[in-house]
Amino acid sequence: MRDAHRTFARLRIDKDEIVAIGDSQHVWIRNEKIYHGASDNATGVACILAMAKYFKRNPLPWSLIFVAFDREESGLEGSLYFTDHLPKPIQLSTIGFNLNVDMIARNDKNEIFACGLYCYPSFMYAINNTQHQTNVKLLMGHDVGRNRDNWTDLSDHFAFYKKNIPFLYIGVEDHPDYHQPSDTYDKIDFATYIENCNLAALLAKAIKL
Repeated sequence: MRDAHRTFARLRIDKDEIVAIGDSQHVWIRNEKIYHGASDNATGVACILAMAKYFKRNPLPWSLIFVAFDREESGLEGSLYFTDHLPKPIQLSTIGFNLNVDMIARNDKNEIFACGLYCYPSFMYAINNTQHQTNVKLLMGHDVGRNRDNWTDLSDHFAFYKKNIPFLYIGVEDHPDYHQPSDTYDKIDFATYIENCNLAALLAKAIKL
């Protein structure tokens, strides 16, 4: 995680307000079995890399930082470390929003959820401005209740939430290969995946700081 500080030290933050976009995570190897993690979460990582390329060519009025956090599955270690030890020139007061792009590829119902509006209803405009631009069924939820039905503290956006930074998490519900060695790339519907990546970019563009 300290290597990330050396990477960020080469960045230039040109504007006073920042949107942080990211996620990573992977189960890796358990009991000598390889967990390929194609859906969870190579899909999120590939999406934020594509978004970084797109927004470099099409900049927004505020700075964007793209971060692939490590060790989410072992207790959000990477994102918690990041928000507690921000590398220069980033300051906590300038991070106005976190968009967490998680597992976004596989859903038989063509559904994807935006979690966080229960905590931050003022950002509903971003959903409204995005829904008509996508063929994906964009739903709100998974931000109330208990246990795994409430995603508020289950992914890297929680580190920002703890610092009073508003967030939106986008991701699909679990599928049969979730956290299994059988989570392989051949099971991903790439047409749906690309549409969901476009949705993530549209949401980033819709956020107003």
